Amino acid sequence: MKLKVALAFAWACVQVSGWAQSTVTEPEGEAWRRANAAVGQHQRGHADILAQEAAQTQVAGQRTGAAEPVLSLRQATTMALRQRPDLWLGPALNTLETARINAQVAQLSHQVSRAWVEAVAANQSVAYLQDALEAAEAGAELAQRMAAVGNWSQMQRIQTLLLQSDAAMALAVARQQALNTRERLVRLLGLWGEAAKFSLPPRLPDLPASPVTAQGLEDAALRQHLPSALARAHAERQRAAVSHDSLAAWQSLAAGITQTWQNQLPDDGAALATLLTQAPVLDTRQNALRHALDEAIASQMQADTLTSSTRSRAREAYGRYRSAYDTARHQRDDVVLWRTTLQEETQTRYNGMLLSTWDLLASAGARIRSVNAALLAQRDFWLAHTDLQGVLAGLDIDFSAETSGSAQGASAQPAH
Repeated sequence: MKLKVALAFAWACVQVSGWAQSTVTEPEGEAWRRANAAVGQHQRGHADILAQEAAQTQVAGQRTGAAEPVLSLRQATTMALRQRPDLWLGPALNTLETARINAQVAQLSHQVSRAWVEAVAANQSVAYLQDALEAAEAGAELAQRMAAVGNWSQMQRIQTLLLQSDAAMALAVARQQALNTRERLVRLLGLWGEAAKFSLPPRLPDLPASPVTAQGLEDAALRQHLPSALARAHAERQRAAVSHDSLAAWQSLAAGITQTWQNQLPDDGAALATLLTQAPVLDTRQNALRHALDEAIASQMQADTLTSSTRSRAREAYGRYRSAYDTARHQRDDVVLWRTTLQEETQTRYNGMLLSTWDLLASAGARIRSVNAALLAQRDFWLAHTDLQGVLAGLDIDFSAETSGSAQGASAQPAH
């Protein structure tokens, strides 16, 4: 509401300012008197005009609101699962088959959650960028009228037109992004025709009061990661077929090879200057690699690699989650608050004729941009939260596919 109020106030300044209304067919003094009379009809001047226009805008929006049902995240996930009977559990499935299907269900839920968050945030961003365009249009209109009466140079007017053009392009990109994210969600839900005519919630859920803690996340992710569990079980079976003496001899040999290899590059400077290009040599006369021992070594190596990557993925997911939470809190509680306070101070100074309409429009535009930045930070938090839940559910989230500064590119693969 405050956002609409600020924008309406900026528009009121353009509509009722006497020098903005001056034309070649109306004397300047008469324009001033007419404008001041319009403001004087209200007890609080511009503030009352502002409240009246904001109320009219809200009522008009209610009359023209979409009649489609609002699609919640829970409904979206249920609809997506309804289109996938191959992910429904049957009575004759064993434990392994059930675990694999549950992993695919978790993957589908992860995809739907991300698509829903992105679609809701994209729609919300369109609304804010529409406000930004209206503020830029107000400035361009004001500049055009001032230029018409000789109070504004051509260069200054073109600068306002460029700002309006940038705002229009940003809005066009946002609308296309909103369409793209909505259609990605529609495809996941398997909808078409009348069934695809739904509306989304007007805003994302609020941030939680406090973030989750990192305690126990690695172990939880490891328990749910099916490939790691299978690899550990296979390694244990292979290790049971090898004698204790053979394993001890192999471990001693591996330690010696590692030490010899490490001595080739004694410090980091040497390591950076020269890459290792030769593999270590294994002397099979010291420890013959029987087939059982070879299988046990390979199985244990695979299990250790999966365990390490799963734990690392959990730590990375939590780090991204916590960073996104702190950023979103800062944007919401600090930046938006500061911009709002600055705009209110600007409005007060404008009412006291200490600042110009341009200052008011610039302040309103800056606050709109800060609110939109806070929205994007909130979106990134819920995407990071979804990715963290995916890792804890055993999914292999590929964070390397993301672009810098954005959480839009994360992909998940089911645990096979």
